[in-house]
Amino acid sequence: MTQINALMNQVQEKTASWAQGEVAVRSRDGENGLSNLTEVKAPLTISGVPADNARLSLTVTPISLDAGSSSGSAKNRFGTGATTSTTTTGSDGTSSTINSGDYVADSSGVQKATGTEVNLALSSDNYKVDVGSTPLGTDMASWVGGIEWSPRLSNFSQLTFRTERRQHAICL
Repeated sequence: MTQINALMNQVQEKTASWAQGEVAVRSRDGENGLSNLTEVKAPLTISGVPADNARLSLTVTPISLDAGSSSGSAKNRFGTGATTSTTTTGSDGTSSTINSGDYVADSSGVQKATGTEVNLALSSDNYKVDVGSTPLGTDMASWVGGIEWSPRLSNFSQLTFRTERRQHAICL
């Protein structure tokens, strides 16, 4: 009877529909606007079995990145604010030099990005096909995906072929 229950549980796990959500937070300490970073992800996956031996999964993942705003001397070290010295000529023809210690750059603004990754996958015992996106709503959004085929060669060996295009880049 124990063996029958185990087989029933195995069939149920393989054919059941389910939904799963989670929240992940990653943080790096540092100077606001420069090296500080907080990333929050909240993937939601819905999965079902539309055919006899294939599982279809849809995952939607909202993502937020926040590096803060640079202030004070940090503004001088961000982007074009990193000027060592500048010579200006006034309307009266006199020139003056502004050293980086005398100059305060404009604010770089809030270093923040948000977007939503989307992924659709179809899998079975010996294959998986998926297509998705890097975070939509960002300047660097693009398509990602892959194909994997793993034929069983014997009871103790399996060969795996995989081709994929993956990238994880968000520009603030």
